[in-house]
Amino acid sequence: MAGFRILVVGLGSIGRRHLRNARSLGYDVAVCRRPTSQPGPDHEFPGVPVFSGLGEAKAWRPDIAIIANVTSAHVAVARRAVDIGCHVLIEKPLSNDLVGADDLDRASRDAQLRAGIACNFRFHPALCAIKREVDAGTTGRLCSVRAEAGTYLPDWHPQANYRDEFSARKDLGGGAALTLIHEMDYVYWIAGDVSRATGIAAHASSLELDVDDVTEIVCLHTNGAVSSVHMDFIDRRYHRHCRWVGEDASIDWSWGGPVVVQYPDGTDRVAWQDPAYDFNESYLAELEDFVSAVKHNRQPAVPLLDGIKVVEIIQSVIETATLDSLPEV
Repeated sequence: MAGFRILVVGLGSIGRRHLRNARSLGYDVAVCRRPTSQPGPDHEFPGVPVFSGLGEAKAWRPDIAIIANVTSAHVAVARRAVDIGCHVLIEKPLSNDLVGADDLDRASRDAQLRAGIACNFRFHPALCAIKREVDAGTTGRLCSVRAEAGTYLPDWHPQANYRDEFSARKDLGGGAALTLIHEMDYVYWIAGDVSRATGIAAHASSLELDVDDVTEIVCLHTNGAVSSVHMDFIDRRYHRHCRWVGEDASIDWSWGGPVVVQYPDGTDRVAWQDPAYDFNESYLAELEDFVSAVKHNRQPAVPLLDGIKVVEIIQSVIETATLDSLPEV
């Protein structure tokens, strides 16, 4: 799509990744960011236009705005991007609350603009393989799912003070459940819609933050399956794992390893493996999917309504189930 223009809003680590990827795919790119003392894009992306607001960026006539600023501002900024005629790809999570989300959905549909969520795990070939196996009935009736993500927040950006990171701050939309939303999203995507959810969101460690650093969510899916999703900011060794248990077989995957189908007779089958897989390929795939959705006037792989639903599930736990709310035993 020659001349297709992508505006990246926000220039943190994820904004820079989107900018690099859009440029590598041959799209015209620009940045929208607030004036700041931090280095701009010039040293890494010489010649990239930089705008201080969406009103100023409008004259550049962007086709897509990738919303990659702090979580708490996603919905409001996406709504303004729609107002200047942009399709919007919103970095996960959609928001820390859903104020304005329905209005964003209506406005984008009324303007015939696409709105989607940048949730790149849905493009990871391991999770795509798991979905294919579950959809094909390999497990038989799916009964239970366990998904886990653990990482040590201060290790994310060692050069920065983790206390200032958006992930550690309630006012910016942080917290383990929202920041590590991939697990909840792919469980919803593969296991299906959720009818009930419960759990606990807690600040359980000595990390200095005002958000949850350990969250457990238990869901009952409309197909009868039960899932449990764990997310934490305190695991000193990066950890991601999921297991899918059905009446006929189970599927197991740990980060960096193969997707293994395990049968009752003790045999295993590898459904996917690639030790050399480049994780950035999932980001490239999500961007190409969204551009294709715009070009062919179809829904993106992760539509806005999915983003709303997954945040609703997490909110139902964060807002009601904390350590203080638990009855004593």
